[in-house]
Amino acid sequence: ARYKTSKETATVQLAVSDTTSWVSVSGSELEGGVTLSADNKNAKTTVSTKNPVTITLGVVKGVIVTVDNQTQTGTVTLTFTTD
Repeated sequence: ARYKTSKETATVQLAVSDTTSWVSVSGSELEGGVTLSADNKNAKTTVSTKNPVTITLGVVKGVIVTVDNQTQTGTVTLTFTTD
């Protein structure tokens, strides 16, 4: 997914409602991964828009990915552009 932004950083939020999934976000404090579940439904981090960001989802179904208030589901690779 391409996200147009003039900002130097973007907020990435991952959320689940009724599933459990291991998730990670490259180039962030979530790079080592975290498990989202009923007891830990959300993870949020800030990433640089200068380089591509890879989001890894252990279980794709049921995970909602939001980047600066734009929601994606399924497999997501973030490529930030200024134009």
